[in-house]
Amino acid sequence: MTLIDLVLPLSKRHGGHGDADEPYDPDEHGPNNRPPSAERLAAMLHADNWYDMQKYANRVTWLMLAILILVTVGPGLLHRLRVHRPKLAVSLQRRLPFYFKLVSWGRSVGYLQKGRILPGFRLPALGASIAIALFCAAIFGWTLGVRPYYRKTREWGSPPLAIRAGMLANAMIPFLLALATKVNVISILTAVSHERLQWLARLILTLSLIHTIPFIWQPLTEGGSSNLWAWWKSDYVTYWNGTVALSLMIWMVLSSTRVFRNMSYEFFVIQHIVSTLLFIGFYFFHTDNTLNSWIWLWAAVGVWGFATLIKWARSATASRYFVGAKASVEVSGEELVAGEEMLRIALKTNVRWWPGAHVFIRFPTLAPLQSHPFTIVNLPQPDHHCDSELVLVARVHDGITRKLLKHARSKAASVEAEDDIESESIYMTKQNSSHPLRAVPESSEAYALDSGDAPLLPTRACMVPAIIDGPYGQSSASLQAFDHVLILAGGVGITFATSACMHLAMANADRIQTRSVHLVWSVRSRASLAWFQPYLDAISERFAASKVAYTFTLHITRECISASDAVSRSNSAPEADFGAEKWTAYRGAARERPASLERPHVPSIIRDAAQHAANSSARSLAVVVCGPAGMSDAAANATARLQHDRKGLDEIWLLNESFGW
Repeated sequence: MTLIDLVLPLSKRHGGHGDADEPYDPDEHGPNNRPPSAERLAAMLHADNWYDMQKYANRVTWLMLAILILVTVGPGLLHRLRVHRPKLAVSLQRRLPFYFKLVSWGRSVGYLQKGRILPGFRLPALGASIAIALFCAAIFGWTLGVRPYYRKTREWGSPPLAIRAGMLANAMIPFLLALATKVNVISILTAVSHERLQWLARLILTLSLIHTIPFIWQPLTEGGSSNLWAWWKSDYVTYWNGTVALSLMIWMVLSSTRVFRNMSYEFFVIQHIVSTLLFIGFYFFHTDNTLNSWIWLWAAVGVWGFATLIKWARSATASRYFVGAKASVEVSGEELVAGEEMLRIALKTNVRWWPGAHVFIRFPTLAPLQSHPFTIVNLPQPDHHCDSELVLVARVHDGITRKLLKHARSKAASVEAEDDIESESIYMTKQNSSHPLRAVPESSEAYALDSGDAPLLPTRACMVPAIIDGPYGQSSASLQAFDHVLILAGGVGITFATSACMHLAMANADRIQTRSVHLVWSVRSRASLAWFQPYLDAISERFAASKVAYTFTLHITRECISASDAVSRSNSAPEADFGAEKWTAYRGAARERPASLERPHVPSIIRDAAQHAANSSARSLAVVVCGPAGMSDAAANATARLQHDRKGLDEIWLLNESFGW
């Protein structure tokens, strides 16, 4: 049996149907005018043979596996050492010659952030952008650098450029689904959260367009629209399924941008899942296992199916097997201005999470098909055999958070004759000081807020069935490998900071490297402060009992308070002008503390933190930022600039946690 005998069944689809009954006419164009198969095969032998195109998929698969192994062995291993053996990690770094110089040079470029370039579209940090650009350039160079792009005419076979691009894109689909799923080996090994790996979809889309255009361009230029339509009709099923799959991919990429997600995150999730399933179905029919393409598609389905089963299993065990699990939802009892309304969600679970983790919560009685991400405020119980109370605090927007707000208030209105429902998670007790961020029913005078903030506390609560999916996200536990830690939080970005601070406060000081922590929180108003005050007070008390020095700086940016109002609210002295900033007072941990009424100047804060760390004989500084894009960009650029003048420090490291979804 010859090669021609093996490939004849495939020839119709890609430019031939075996030896035609009618002789080939080189002056005619169309699917019914094709040269003999033997001639076409001979013409392809030294011109990127169609039957050898699987080699591109094979090679890019090995390339991507090699890159993942490289990333895993380096940063992934270092992250795990910092989490589990922080002092060993520091010791190993200091023994490597030129390590800090090389790393600082890379960070001086890699941390730079250009910010938003178009509405709803932001580039990654410069280092990630360069890495992505180099990888994409290599793939495009590989795709476009091989000749020929086309056969002599369309009748002589499919354009090599199109098949080449298609096979490269096809081989990347398993990696795309592996990165897109919340439970995936890649994130576990690299310590990079799943939501940070979305750029691959754009590369696959570009390759898909390169795959599509030659099939349109060549027949159109050779015989006009009638010739294009003739080729379309000759293999209608393939072209139709390919068109639908490409359209779905374009929609998925566009709808994944921040501007679409911010419109309605819940709708984004539902349509994205539906679009993905439809895409896979149409893509299966389009490829029809040509050139063994289904090897990669079945691998993609296997990866996605395994991740989905693991996710459902974890969710079931965390939510009492979807029966009886309920969350306490607390909201403010009075209407507040837009953007100031908050809610707190607390629920018992056997889930173990890490500092900085987030979960997805589904409320089946309110929105059965929707789940929403929330960052966890507290830490789990130290005892692994006990259930922990998972606490979430979020600002109310449209979507599920607005539904929860209305539901809690309507439930409270139905029992208006009774006493107001007392919060189950706003207060903490000294008896539970071994785990101060665990919410308990009783209240404690030591942790109570001043009366001026009392009206802002939640006074309406209800129980709502809930299903947990998670935890996910990168851990902030690696901070314990740095001498000084600076945490910058903006708005509800404090949810990431509270668990990170509590983890450092509760850690054994003899086993971690950290000696000082500075938390800076920029908040709009006292209304937001009231929701987090107990957690901040608990953090202060924990640090006071540890060997780690702790400083907390508060900025209230949208509140103009007169001196008389400040006195009446917190029994403090009138605002003072310290340098260029105006200050007021707030009550925390049973005593008054100063609060700035100016926005924090992030570059100055980071520069001062580096100088302070150097003056206190520290050798490393970790800068953590979780806040709006402006704050994140300012922190990234300031940290990048400091790499050239580290104030005598060995390293200045940045953890930039994404704000929003």
